[in-house]
Amino acid sequence: MAIPDFDATELVFRNRAVAGRMLATHLATYRHRRDVVVLGIPHGGVIVAGEVASALHAPLQPLIAAQGLDRIQRRASLLGTQPPLPLEGCTAIVVDDGLATGTTMRAALTALRAERPAWIVVALPVGPPDAQDLIGTAVDEFVCVASPPGFSRIVDHYVEFAAVSDDEVRTALAQPRGTP
Repeated sequence: MAIPDFDATELVFRNRAVAGRMLATHLATYRHRRDVVVLGIPHGGVIVAGEVASALHAPLQPLIAAQGLDRIQRRASLLGTQPPLPLEGCTAIVVDDGLATGTTMRAALTALRAERPAWIVVALPVGPPDAQDLIGTAVDEFVCVASPPGFSRIVDHYVEFAAVSDDEVRTALAQPRGTP
């Protein structure tokens, strides 16, 4: 029996790539806009964000949810990323593979705010019904494909949810996409 890409009854995605493609359909108004940058939270969020960036024809870069500039630069270097795009005045779409407690997303948004984007969108395939409340007022727009009642863990909403390696993140970031 074939695994469906998305089981609407169970609110389960086949994998992160499918989740990203589905999420991109909810972000279609941002397609081909020159001011959009898609930011993926490593590791799994970069895979989802790669699909979003491809569908929107927008550039992709990681958004490291770590404190301290040195730590962020070391982690970005490890991931083999290009120099970061300027985010001031842009529309930043922040993507992760899901949201459970909101701690990682809040840390990422704190770092992002310092870059002074004009508009911040948080985009997720799955999260609890109160996901938007968990991240607070740090965003201008919130998009979540599935918010099942009784949500407890992100992994429960994916058929395939293996750990994502640094090499997989590097590969996703190296794919050609749009430019700002």
